[in-house]
Amino acid sequence: MIQSFAELTLACIFWAWGFIATKLLVSSLSPGEITLVRFFLSFVIAIVIIAPNFNRKYLSSSLLPGSLLAATIIAQIESLKHTEATKVAFITGLYVLVVPLLNVIIGNRFPLTLNYILSLILAMIGTILLNINTQFSWGWGLGETLALISCFAAAAHIVAIERVVSNNQSTMQLNAWSFFWVSLIAGIWFIFEIQSNPSQTTFFFTSIKANLVHLKDDSALPTHLIRNLGLLLSLVIFSTIIAFALQIRNQKKLHSNLASIIFLLESPMTLFLAWFVLGEQFRPLQLIGMSLIFFGCLLSLSISKRN
Repeated sequence: MIQSFAELTLACIFWAWGFIATKLLVSSLSPGEITLVRFFLSFVIAIVIIAPNFNRKYLSSSLLPGSLLAATIIAQIESLKHTEATKVAFITGLYVLVVPLLNVIIGNRFPLTLNYILSLILAMIGTILLNINTQFSWGWGLGETLALISCFAAAAHIVAIERVVSNNQSTMQLNAWSFFWVSLIAGIWFIFEIQSNPSQTTFFFTSIKANLVHLKDDSALPTHLIRNLGLLLSLVIFSTIIAFALQIRNQKKLHSNLASIIFLLESPMTLFLAWFVLGEQFRPLQLIGMSLIFFGCLLSLSISKRN
């Protein structure tokens, strides 16, 4: 159990790093391109791993989860263009509270108790405090709205995964084929980005190809290209392949409630990494808001366990 706890915590660190790496990338790459490269490479690696048990029947069953995951990631990256990584992490983390509401809407049994309403109120107050800027001005903008859309898409993704996995399907195969759908949708989104604003979209691998030509003159690749390549590879290897593999392996060993509580650590870890790497600063009132969001989600999970 201690090993499972440690490995899921490590997965949370990798996911938290995903916010930081993506925040660093959005200044030079488009959301569609980041998502396309990240999940296409992840799909290729995952297919190599599951090659002995490769089964195309998961192509159709992974369509809905993959589409919702694509919406989650693209909306999340778009939000990172407009606001702080920590804000995005905490607002997206509200999916813990949205999942029960979606279950009620689609007919699954989940009593909306007074304690659950309390957890919603705590999270709402926390979200308000998180978005109060200096001089008590309201700081909710496009980035926060996109993060909220990502939150709802993430909740819908979890509900969809629960329904598909309940049919005794392989979670590893589902993840691999979900990566395929994410990369396909991201590719379509990237084409839309190019068509709508070609001057603002830089195709990363085209830039590498262009610079490789100049290596014949003994010149090195520009520093920003090397940095972007490293960040993309960290997203593929750590935040996607390893993190999802750790989740799949250890959620079979731990109660889902305990696993969910561990996953909540992703937001505080993002806060620390954003402060350490990006230099993000927050006032005491905003930190109190983050704490209320965290404890509201924690209360919601404890209610789910009792029910």
